[in-house]
Amino acid sequence: MTKMKKSITALAFSVFVILLISFSINIKKFSLYKKALSTASKEESFRILKKLKNYKDSEALLLKLETEDPLLPFKILSKGDEISFGKFDGDLNEKNGKENLHWILIDSYGGDLLFLSRDIIEARPYHSKAFAEITWKDSEIRSYLNGEFYNTVFSQSEKDLISLSENKNEDQSVVGTEGGEVTFDKVFLLSEIEYGVYVNDDYTRDYFGKAFPSERAKAAKIMMNEEGFAPWWLRSPGVYPYSAQFVTFDGNLHVSGAYIDNPNNYGLRPAIRIRLWED
Repeated sequence: MTKMKKSITALAFSVFVILLISFSINIKKFSLYKKALSTASKEESFRILKKLKNYKDSEALLLKLETEDPLLPFKILSKGDEISFGKFDGDLNEKNGKENLHWILIDSYGGDLLFLSRDIIEARPYHSKAFAEITWKDSEIRSYLNGEFYNTVFSQSEKDLISLSENKNEDQSVVGTEGGEVTFDKVFLLSEIEYGVYVNDDYTRDYFGKAFPSERAKAAKIMMNEEGFAPWWLRSPGVYPYSAQFVTFDGNLHVSGAYIDNPNNYGLRPAIRIRLWED
């Protein structure tokens, strides 16, 4: 067999393999599509259609299902999954507008989903007044998150899905610095206890604890280590009434805390809760 014939044979075989793979993929997609249409479970149908993406009219069917039940995208999530929710200008590029804000599901219990922003969205002080004996309840950062941030990041339909969280604010675990009153928040920072519950081993420290800062946070000169990770605030007090705890570059809890008026060294990773059904 000449070299040309061998090349033609090899090419023909490659084309045959590609066509066979493509045919198999289409058969699999069609099978999944039929299953999505036939299943009685809206959650299962939604889950399958999400995998199919632009196959046939899957996008239109997804939109129809989500319109009928806005909570469907959340009902198919498992701990550690990510979702886009709200929009925030984290890259400081006005030309492309706001970007989707990404959240990680860090806990799911009894239909109550707790989300933490995947990235450090910006760098801000906990409270701007130096040596102010402030708790989470009266902090500027709480006012910002439940005011300007909440009102500009989420659409009205998204706001309707966010639960009002009853947050206990326990005293600091070592020296007992006062944590303050119970608060009711739409958006909040995790507490010392919450962080210890949800982030308690090497895996969760790596996946939930470590966080990269946005371009907005970098522009504010947030501290970063060689890997690009940055520290971020918790809502719990540090050892002094004018300090607050934070999470370090490597995802560890810093219970002593930092001065609340530290302008840019520590970032924000807001948290929200979404409830799948009413009690």
